[in-house]
Amino acid sequence: MKTIFTKTLLFCIISIHFGYSQTVLPNIISAHTTLLKANSPYYIQTSTLVSDNIILTIEAGVVINMDGVLNIRGKILANGSSSDSIYFNCNNINGPGIRLIKGTADIIETYMEFNFCRIKSKNVGIYGLDRRVKIKNSKIEFCLGDGVFLEKGEIVADSSSFSYNQGNGIKVTDTNPIIRLEYQASLSKIENSMLKKNDLSGLIFGPINTSSYYITKLLFYNNLIDNNQNGISLFGNFSTEIISNKFISNSNYGIGLNTYYSYPISSNSEVSKNIIALNKGAIFLQNFSTYSGNKLIINKNIIYKNSSNGRGIDGGNITFEPHILNLNSSLNLTGNTIIGNDIFNLMQINSGNDSLEVKNNLFSGNVPEKSFDMSFF
Repeated sequence: MKTIFTKTLLFCIISIHFGYSQTVLPNIISAHTTLLKANSPYYIQTSTLVSDNIILTIEAGVVINMDGVLNIRGKILANGSSSDSIYFNCNNINGPGIRLIKGTADIIETYMEFNFCRIKSKNVGIYGLDRRVKIKNSKIEFCLGDGVFLEKGEIVADSSSFSYNQGNGIKVTDTNPIIRLEYQASLSKIENSMLKKNDLSGLIFGPINTSSYYITKLLFYNNLIDNNQNGISLFGNFSTEIISNKFISNSNYGIGLNTYYSYPISSNSEVSKNIIALNKGAIFLQNFSTYSGNKLIINKNIIYKNSSNGRGIDGGNITFEPHILNLNSSLNLTGNTIIGNDIFNLMQINSGNDSLEVKNNLFSGNVPEKSFDMSFF
């Protein structure tokens, strides 16, 4: 019989008849605990709860097999290594593999950490409510739901894969900054990562609750978004930088930005230096014409061989809904290379704003070749 020792907690291994012994985690972990590789694999039969203000640390090389849910009300630090990942094998079809529950104020501002982790789930991989999550060098793949689903939370992801999931790669909704009220803003950053072959969106992001007036900010740099239904979809009052990504072969649009009419706070967005190719639609913009404070930069992108998507957003390129855009926003559409797109929507821009700049764009081989009809009022 093996045992796990921490400063304050002792619990035992029992043998499970799967052909090998597993360390069974208790229903409640109420003291700071480290899961050791020497005692791996671990097993969750129904559920394990890490209590308020308690830190669960997981060593590199640990394997956790789960027929139940790992609930974290305190904090989890799962830091594997490049040569020894941590594996979460989640077999519960009735709930997420890992559930991050809203905790108390003294720990809620800190990040839950997943580094060099592999997470596979028969439901959602990681679900969180009012939590901040940092995911690095990890793979959350082949989940039967979303890879990551956060409500009222923030995500920082770097050098990770959110791919081959039957839902979204990453879904962050209702991002009211409950945990960062002093800033009245929610900040997430995703970089150097892959969002590939998810059945829905690679990333869906933004508050669904349109009664909130907080600003959601997303930094999205140097990612590959490939073969999803939608590449990324942003909703609500957001400020975003979408820079140096590759949006390839998504079956609807590569980038979708939608500012709701009910938001009185300005949105600042930049879409620059991306490759947007072989999608049904390249960039879909909606409701940017409402508030004069909105600022939009579409700059130095390569937009190549996109086509009609057949859902009323029939531009293979930069498409506004409605197609005749009464633009009170500030628009900078400069330096883009737009080549070989089918059914490139004839877009009329009516602007009462002095901050309209459309210049130095290269158009070639699009259908129709004439792409913009600009008037001023």
